[in-house]
Amino acid sequence: MPVTTLPASEPPTILVVDDNREILETTAQFLKDIGYRTVCSESAIGVSALTLEHHPAVLVLDVMMPALSGDLLAELMRSRNSTATVPIIFYSAIEEEQLYALTRRVSGATYVLKSDGLQVLAEAIRDRILTTNK
Repeated sequence: MPVTTLPASEPPTILVVDDNREILETTAQFLKDIGYRTVCSESAIGVSALTLEHHPAVLVLDVMMPALSGDLLAELMRSRNSTATVPIIFYSAIEEEQLYALTRRVSGATYVLKSDGLQVLAEAIRDRILTTNK
């Protein structure tokens, strides 16, 4: 099922964080191609500042990253009033049971397995944006 492209006016910003440059670039390009504006980071360090600067509609986080894992970053962001409501999607290759457990710990988070592909991620992003804008 193809993802519908977004209207050209004011595309939502998606902040993608993944320490794997190839996955980061592929994900960002796919999201740009369907109409999102993307901001990328190869490190969890500094993501709070990027969130404050770019006001993303959704934060897409890899979980297994050096220095600061995606789940710890998400918990940190939830503890800060200025970034507490940004929807989070864990986009990871770890076991689905682990991802499910992480989403139970982090308020307002969901997950997509990397093996499910970018179409599924795009649908999850769209759903998060629609849910947030209600």
